[in-house]
Amino acid sequence: MAARIYPAATLDEARSAIRQGARPAAGMTVLALEWHAAPPRGDFVDLSRLPELRGIIEDANSVHIGAMTSLAECRDDPRLREALPALPALLDSVGSLGTRAQGTIGGNLGWGSGDLAPLLLAADAVTQGVEPGLIEAICIPKDGMLVFAEKLGHRASVSPTLITVAFALRLEAGRIAALRLAVGGGPTRPQRLHSAEAALIGQDGAALDWREWGAGIATHIAAGQDALCDATHRARVAGRAIAYALWSHAASAVQLGQAA
Repeated sequence: MAARIYPAATLDEARSAIRQGARPAAGMTVLALEWHAAPPRGDFVDLSRLPELRGIIEDANSVHIGAMTSLAECRDDPRLREALPALPALLDSVGSLGTRAQGTIGGNLGWGSGDLAPLLLAADAVTQGVEPGLIEAICIPKDGMLVFAEKLGHRASVSPTLITVAFALRLEAGRIAALRLAVGGGPTRPQRLHSAEAALIGQDGAALDWREWGAGIATHIAAGQDALCDATHRARVAGRAIAYALWSHAASAVQLGQAA
């Protein structure tokens, strides 16, 4: 049976449809890709008519982003540029202008292969929603940690994802006091690297041999593979990118401290 798409007029209608087995459809950019490869099957519930799933709200402790907020809105919102600049910066390399205009943050996260998942994991974001399978909002805490994210692609522009890396970092006297590491994107499932984090806590960030640590971090990554790249290479590239970025941020912090 060919796919059927039902427009939800209310959030309760959407929740009911999902309880009956329908898949949530947001900007439908991924659904369009599936349709190009082969017509998908099953039922979908269109969330585009639900204004309560859109918008960005900021308070003293966190930023709340409605799941239907477009990637373009997230990229351009001044509150996100202030509270979580790594998110708008990462979105510059995610998809085309058209994809960002139509795609949503909830869809990118719910897809499972989206480039935003590692950043949101590193930022300790929490998804909100009453019905399992339906993301209604994303809550990002303001915990004072520096958040970094980078999409590594196969070419410079509008590239398929090799892997996306992200971390949240707090330094104290030059040493890594708190750290969250994450990878994902493309065929690599989103994941926190808890054991790699534990190994780095307490290290002098500016004194790290980033090549050595990159090789160590790579061993903690369960990377995926596809026709473009094998898992070993993906993990190796991700480990080096994380270690170099950690070292670079720590060294910059030391230099700023000396200048002050």
